[in-house]
Amino acid sequence: MSFPQLCATATATALLGLAACGPSRVGPPASSTARMNELLPEEERRLDAAVAKKRGGDPIGAWQLIADLPASSPARLDDRYNEVMAAYADARTKQIGAEITGGRGGGPARVETTPSAGSPDALSAKAIDRFVNEQRAGLRVQCYGERSAQVTFQLQLRIDPDGHVVDAALVDVRGDASVAQCVRARAESWVFPRSGEGADHRTRFIFSR
Repeated sequence: MSFPQLCATATATALLGLAACGPSRVGPPASSTARMNELLPEEERRLDAAVAKKRGGDPIGAWQLIADLPASSPARLDDRYNEVMAAYADARTKQIGAEITGGRGGGPARVETTPSAGSPDALSAKAIDRFVNEQRAGLRVQCYGERSAQVTFQLQLRIDPDGHVVDAALVDVRGDASVAQCVRARAESWVFPRSGEGADHRTRFIFSR
């Protein structure tokens, strides 16, 4: 057999071998490349409606459209969801402040003081707790966000006679410390009514899904 014939035979044999094996495939099958986090049509509709309502000046109504989305829904990772939740937290904080101060606008939200027995100038623990409890929904959105692991801690407040928080300390933090630090930073801006003595107060926070 001549050299050209030998080369032609070898080439044909190689091509037949490749054909028998079938085409090579790189990567996963096409079906596995579908987006795992694709939103359902209903979720898309609710997100769009919520954003429209928020931009129309009704952030609380917007929040109500998406509040019951399950924690596992990819919609909670969408920028539209975060936009609505941030607006809701801001609106709710302002609303709470107006309710506590009897509708007076301007300045930080303040709590009403109820003097305790035997100490007429003291800022009562009940008044402080009521204010802190009203902040929890906003703090959850602003500081805990989309986390799923539980975070617990205690917040120790020292309030001076002018009503300013002069110290906010964290105690027994368990879980993501950045959540606790976020709450502490916001607590430092709280303003309470003037009192003759000020107050020291400790409250517990538990964030979880």
